[in-house]
Amino acid sequence: MHTITIKVSDNAYNKFISQMNDYDKNDMLIIEDESEFKRNKAYLQKELDEMEEGNATFHTLEEFEEILTKSINNDEN
Repeated sequence: MHTITIKVSDNAYNKFISQMNDYDKNDMLIIEDESEFKRNKAYLQKELDEMEEGNATFHTLEEFEEILTKSINNDEN
């Protein structure tokens, strides 16, 4: 996939985005804030790397609910 940067005037923005949204999501991804996209991509890559290296901690749904309940109870007190 190729990446291009386009500056669009305020007057044309809504029409431009509307036309771009007509494309199949597998063919085109609109990235409105590239810096945020890059931060998210880097964060997700770091998380994936930790999982692949065996350094991530996983919880079952029951464990998550227990952790969440304890956190809520601590915040209420």
